[in-house]
Amino acid sequence: MSIEFPNLPYSYSALEPYIDTLTMNLHHAQHHQTYVHSLKKFLETEQNGELKGKDIVEIIQNAKAEKIRNNGGGHYNHSLFWLWLAPPGTANSAPYGNLSARIDADFGSIDAMKTQFNAAAATRFGSGWAWLGVGSNGKLGITSTPNQDNPLMPDVDEPMIPILGLDVWEHSYFLKYQNRRPEYIHAFWKLVNWDQVVYCYDEHASKQKPVPVEMVDLPSGKSYQGGELKDKDIVQVVQNAKAEPIRNNAGGHYNHSLFWTVMGPPGSVSQAPGGKLKAKIQEAFGSIDRMKEEFGTVAAERFGSGWAWLGVKPDGTVGITSTMNQDNPLMPNAVDPMIPIMGLDVWEHAYYLKYHNRRKEYISAFWNITNWDQVTANYDMFASKQNPIPIPGN
Repeated sequence: MSIEFPNLPYSYSALEPYIDTLTMNLHHAQHHQTYVHSLKKFLETEQNGELKGKDIVEIIQNAKAEKIRNNGGGHYNHSLFWLWLAPPGTANSAPYGNLSARIDADFGSIDAMKTQFNAAAATRFGSGWAWLGVGSNGKLGITSTPNQDNPLMPDVDEPMIPILGLDVWEHSYFLKYQNRRPEYIHAFWKLVNWDQVVYCYDEHASKQKPVPVEMVDLPSGKSYQGGELKDKDIVQVVQNAKAEPIRNNAGGHYNHSLFWTVMGPPGSVSQAPGGKLKAKIQEAFGSIDRMKEEFGTVAAERFGSGWAWLGVKPDGTVGITSTMNQDNPLMPNAVDPMIPIMGLDVWEHAYYLKYHNRRKEYISAFWNITNWDQVTANYDMFASKQNPIPIPGN
């Protein structure tokens, strides 16, 4: 069965005022279409030949390769997402029938279900989705998944058949709501097409069949669990950040504090590294331009929310890596441990208002404001001696 990019069942402006026209245009015509294009391209490769003739449900149920999860999930998730939304006033505004009874049995009330769903959507750190679905025991449940994963995929924490999902990638809401995700989540309920959700439950999920696309405050360092870290400086907190709330919030603080210092107004700082750092970059990459090219590739290919880093490895060489969400290379269990001397935030909130989904343009623009004086100082004074960069006042 071929993979096809779906048309919307309504206009891009139909979900106003809750989701704006430009967001819908970008989200559907660019983001979703890119997932379809990339999935088709990847399925043509020899190692994925066994999936080429499968429908999208079969593809995602067997999605182990990262590119299949990302692009297959992106296509499946969005194809249903558009159907789960309806212009205000055009569909039932509440569940009914067997689904309504099931919600009351499993959550106590529709309001209790919404509260739990809202919490899952609001606390999904970084890019991802919140889901209402049917478990193997026939009961309804709520979960969330990172990036474009969904609960039908192998190795998910809470397998279920999704009947309703909410995209909480920042591109879904940032143009209208900026960082006010809870407002976007609240607005979502004004648009839910309960007729479609009831159909998904009655005809598919209640029978343990996946839905086909062809149908139509967090704990901080001062919490009990983090008490041993409360008097540490931010570098020590980051270096010992194992609990997710610590990684997310301490990483967010450290990463941004460093990020602001490695940028400067155009023309106010050196436009290239100097001294020993320049020599180290040339030794590792061959040239400054080659380093920028590799850094740009790493930043562009970081799927979902995260950062790209230039840093010093334990052996003293300069390297490039990326990390998810607010992780950084100083943290325990980092794939490529290093002392970062420069980082680029590639969360969508960093660029979406200006560049929309054109992340590569944002990356290119970054080099026009890179403060190489600061980056060189970070290397000379700290990282070259295997010392992390301190954050003043922390």
